[in-house]
Amino acid sequence: LLATLEKWGYVRKNEENNKYRLGIKFAYVGTIVLERQEIIKYSRPYLEELSWETNETVHLAVMEDDCDIRFLDKVMGNSMFYMESFVGGKKPSYATGTGKALLSTLPDEKVLNYFKKHEIQRFTEHTITDPEEFLEEVKRIREQGYAVDNEESEIGLTCYAVPIYNANNEAIAAISLSGPTTRMKKNSEDVISSIMHTAKEISKSIR
Repeated sequence: LLATLEKWGYVRKNEENNKYRLGIKFAYVGTIVLERQEIIKYSRPYLEELSWETNETVHLAVMEDDCDIRFLDKVMGNSMFYMESFVGGKKPSYATGTGKALLSTLPDEKVLNYFKKHEIQRFTEHTITDPEEFLEEVKRIREQGYAVDNEESEIGLTCYAVPIYNANNEAIAAISLSGPTTRMKKNSEDVISSIMHTAKEISKSIR
């Protein structure tokens, strides 16, 4: 185990006494963990309020190095139908609201590169698997300020998502609101307004 950690730069070996010490990569990992804990701490009250207001499930997610998303927090709504997810779990960005929202903050070339490096799977008939079509979707997200998972990960489930920005105007996370398609579409105007307001308030709180 130590040899593997040394190979990847997480520990360093003292050749004189054969003892190991932490490498610089652990400091990097520690920084990421602390940043994510801060995002959760500041976001949680807003997520709870948004879920209470809408009775739908709210997620907080961040983008990993491979540009897929990992869920950091989740507040369940009262709906019997909700997105299959768990805190700590990963999902492909191209088929999720939070993932699409965060991909939209990247340059076009990075979005296309994401498609080249990933095995794109069609989860439903609505999943966008063509790179150029997805790029058009990304442009729409940038213009309107929010992303929509239009039954692209699960049939019957619609999700709206908005990025969260830090003081440097960098997208560091995204929040989503998901529920049954019929209800989400019917209340789309209120849902979009609520989630965009919540994302803006969270962004203010972490600056």
